[in-house]
Amino acid sequence: MCKKGPVTLNLTTPFKRVRPRARSERDAGILWEDVTTLVAAAILAWLIVQYVIQVGHVNQNSMHPTLEHGERILVNVLSPRYRLPERGEIIVFADPRGVEHFLIKRVVGLPGDRVEIRDGAVLVNDQPFPEAPTVQPHDEDRGPIVVPPGSLFVMGDNRPSSLDSRDFGPIPADSVRGFAVFRVWPLDRIGLLH
Repeated sequence: MCKKGPVTLNLTTPFKRVRPRARSERDAGILWEDVTTLVAAAILAWLIVQYVIQVGHVNQNSMHPTLEHGERILVNVLSPRYRLPERGEIIVFADPRGVEHFLIKRVVGLPGDRVEIRDGAVLVNDQPFPEAPTVQPHDEDRGPIVVPPGSLFVMGDNRPSSLDSRDFGPIPADSVRGFAVFRVWPLDRIGLLH
């Protein structure tokens, strides 16, 4: 059996005292950390804005009432580099008429699709296109047109007053700059875009 005795410490080795840093040295270190954090955050924000998400400003009525003039949206600019948009997605693309601005429309037809409009009803490959509930139909007949390879057929939701593929034809798929994904302004209409 082990006897418990008093615990002893050997204090013959002197402790080395650490000199505390001067206040100005500490402040300089904290300031340097703050500056590097801000620079890193600025670089990260710039990369995100350039290559992932951009804020767009709607300045047309062709997507009314889905998108109203003056609204602000987030545009995914990364995905178009890796995939084609799907039918029904809202895209931002370069104006095919050579004007230096962007248009925003809904994808209706993909490469190889046969698009036709009969009495205002959109048919894709002879099947009714599943329209968003916000689409304003326009009683007209168009087509049929087969979407060429590397192209997309796009239409605005405000069909009576939308300049789209019915007028300028299918657009080049490589003209797509992004997918409209989220409305950020006005606050009472904030939310995902469908």
